[in-house]
Amino acid sequence: MFFFQLILPICDTEKSGIDGDDRLSYYSKLEHWSNLYAYQIGLGGSYGHEFQNTTVKEIIRHDGCIVRDGVRGGSSGAIYSRWQIGADYDDYISMSMSFRR
Repeated sequence: MFFFQLILPICDTEKSGIDGDDRLSYYSKLEHWSNLYAYQIGLGGSYGHEFQNTTVKEIIRHDGCIVRDGVRGGSSGAIYSRWQIGADYDDYISMSMSFRR
């Protein structure tokens, strides 16, 4: 996780408290822009599709699911099979994020 934090900062680097922190924020900006996009296309209002804001924690878990899928040999684009009980089911992926989310 330490090395991952160096490449893709989890915190907002402008608020990290480190003098001269030249890293660009990744996950905090991704959270901001993802939620902004959802509201721009009409999600999140009181009419239509119910939208829950994404969080940094959830985005990191999603990325972890993608990495875990790759470590297990990849699913050729069918990552949904990691949530289905059977040959490709992965307990870690299922526990970290629900299929619907």
